[in-house]
Amino acid sequence: EVERPARLVYTWAWRGSPMDPAETLVTVDFLERGRETELVLVHERFPSQGDRDQHEHGWSKVLGNLNRFLGTAAQPS
Repeated sequence: EVERPARLVYTWAWRGSPMDPAETLVTVDFLERGRETELVLVHERFPSQGDRDQHEHGWSKVLGNLNRFLGTAAQPS
């Protein structure tokens, strides 16, 4: 599902992973906050708490790196 420019929804399955390859659902919302945009990510339908925890750790790293990159990119040279 694509709702430009506010929402992206897709299924996720990590084939070949040691975790259960069951499909999960990722929803990303982009919310206007004045001159900024807030990204809200929900990843759900995990077969186990362990799978959820591992993905939470991964998403935290990815979003932290994205935040650092965008913060650096937004700085004037």
